[in-house]
Amino acid sequence: MNTNKRIKISIKNNNNKINNHRGLDLRRKIILAFAVISILFSVVTFLLVFGLIDTRDQYNFFIESIIRKKSVIKGMNISMLEARRSEKDFFSSFRS
Repeated sequence: MNTNKRIKISIKNNNNKINNHRGLDLRRKIILAFAVISILFSVVTFLLVFGLIDTRDQYNFFIESIIRKKSVIKGMNISMLEARRSEKDFFSSFRS
């Protein structure tokens, strides 16, 4: 009988240790864990959103630089064609 009382007492002590770990009951532990996970999720979401915005801005800058380069190349191409036409006119004026 003595051992049964000791087992029951030790079981009660273990239950108290589980329920009263650092003075928090299970409900508060769950709420605290949920709050910590929510804060971590918010931080990660915040970082991802600003990372995506930065990536979008870099992509737009890249596209704009390509468009500027294409317009410069187009202008160079037009200038080269005009120079060739002028050269043909110059050489044709000597033949006549």
